[in-house]
Amino acid sequence: MNGSQSILNLCDCFLDFCVLLYFIYCSWKSGMLMIV
Repeated sequence: MNGSQSILNLCDCFLDFCVLLYFIYCSWKSGMLMIV
């Protein structure tokens, strides 16, 4: 695995994390997810 490939993998992981956070945020804002 070369350097650029690992950078791409890191970006993929970061994007997945951002999508997950966005989904949780939208769920919370719409009231489906109750966080105390």
